[in-house]
Amino acid sequence: MEFGKISEEELLSADLTLPPDSGKSVDYLNENKDTRQTRIYVGCAKWGQKDWVGKIYREGSSEEEFLDQYIAKYDALELDSTFYNIQRKNVQKLIDAAKGKEFKYCPKFNRRISHAKTFEETKDLTGYFVSLMLEFGENLGVCILQFPEYFAVKRMEELDNFLATLPPEFPVSVELRNKGWFSEPNHPVFDMLRKRSAGAAITDTAGRRDAVHMQITNPNIVIRYVGNNMHPTDFARIDAWAGRINEWKRYNALEAIYFFVHNDDEGYSPAMAGYMAERLRETGAPVKAPVIAY
Repeated sequence: MEFGKISEEELLSADLTLPPDSGKSVDYLNENKDTRQTRIYVGCAKWGQKDWVGKIYREGSSEEEFLDQYIAKYDALELDSTFYNIQRKNVQKLIDAAKGKEFKYCPKFNRRISHAKTFEETKDLTGYFVSLMLEFGENLGVCILQFPEYFAVKRMEELDNFLATLPPEFPVSVELRNKGWFSEPNHPVFDMLRKRSAGAAITDTAGRRDAVHMQITNPNIVIRYVGNNMHPTDFARIDAWAGRINEWKRYNALEAIYFFVHNDDEGYSPAMAGYMAERLRETGAPVKAPVIAY
């Protein structure tokens, strides 16, 4: 994942402190205190990794066995494949693999939607995508609408209108990358997302600390954590996240928190997901992801 990538020299001097929650996030947590139990999911963004054989996949496993084994060991997956391909036959395999299991997919919107010049030109494709994703049923977590860096603030009204067209039962979390969205502490876009009951995906990457915006806009939080291949700084960053997630959980104001691990070398992602799961289990959270030794 190239977004926010920096050199090791820059990494050593970067301020990677986790920012405090925004004031409106604290308000949201206080206003929505309930008796609900927040479910925490930890997973990866890939599953078809051959170098995971002997780590999370059994020795001698074929690629056709990878998905079933991933689902057996984790309870969530950031589904990157739908960003590139939404052929029904491919999605149907994913649906069938998870049916009846305690497992959540968080699919990305197809890039022909998120990277289009206008939403109007993708109206039919959006309808198809939404209806297909809803077929995941109980296995659907949150759909991630990931925008490129050139998706600028001037398109806020267009985004608002687009979100208004989505069915109320369709869960969506918006990932913004253009620096303009973070040019002020509480940009109006986050109030708009609250109004639309849409999430604001938090992207924690070393070179773009503005994207760690700490805005809570609905009860389902998506955190996209970009590690640096198990660099020493990764462990301190994950420790901080485990503490913050535990603080949020105490409010009983959230339904789910999804924490997905990315790395430039995805071979490290299972170990980092396992480290996060171990930290969360120490707080009493029943997280499924296994601890992997490297």
